[in-house]
Amino acid sequence: MNFCEWKALKAIQAQDLSVCEITVCTGGSCSQRGARSILDAMVKELGVKPGRRTADGRFRLETANCLDRCSLAPSVAFDERIYSQLNVQEALGLLKSYRQA
Repeated sequence: MNFCEWKALKAIQAQDLSVCEITVCTGGSCSQRGARSILDAMVKELGVKPGRRTADGRFRLETANCLDRCSLAPSVAFDERIYSQLNVQEALGLLKSYRQA
C-alpha cells in the first residue's frame, strides 16, 4: 500500500473512532533501518498479525509500503500521526501511551 492508498484508507476508516490504527511502514528505507523489528515487536505486544484487530477491539495493526517519510525512516503511524526515526523501544513506548489514553 503506498502513501496515497494509505491516506484514502484512513479517510474511509475514520468513521470508526474507537479503533486506533497502528501502521508500520515496510517500504525500502524503513525496512533497511529496522521496521521489521518494530513490526515484529508490535505483533508480539498486540497479539495480532497485520490486518487484524486486537481482542479488545481498541487497536488495528497494519503495514504500508510507504508513509512518505523515507528520509526519516523507520516510521510508524498511530491513526494519522506519523512518528519517525524510531527504534523498537520507542515504538513500544508510544503503544503504551496510546493504551493509557
